[in-house]
Amino acid sequence: MTIHCPTCGHETSQRAPIEGLYSAPINGAVRRAIIEVLVDAYPNHVETQRLIDIVYADDPDGGPTSAQSTISKHIMKVRARIEEYGWTIPFATRGPGSSGYCLAPIETIAKIRNGGKA
Repeated sequence: MTIHCPTCGHETSQRAPIEGLYSAPINGAVRRAIIEVLVDAYPNHVETQRLIDIVYADDPDGGPTSAQSTISKHIMKVRARIEEYGWTIPFATRGPGSSGYCLAPIETIAKIRNGGKA
């Protein structure tokens, strides 16, 4: 996988520092707000409802009626955009504790999937 610096765009063998995601070219106010909230919270999860409350804080209606689904779709777009910088938003599993999102280095996720092997 080729990793790019979010600031200058050059290829690198190292993932970008978490703070570098602030300057990653992510389009749209909702997607930009999502990445900022997740970077600020790293390495912790952000509950979906908290993310909705923050992202739609200025919306008098509190966001769309399908806010959870809308956030999920935006997460998918943000995930695709940040992977080239060495970061991802892991897919949540079903069950307790899976109602939020977080950032994770891609190599960490790959290691988990490979049973602890790099």
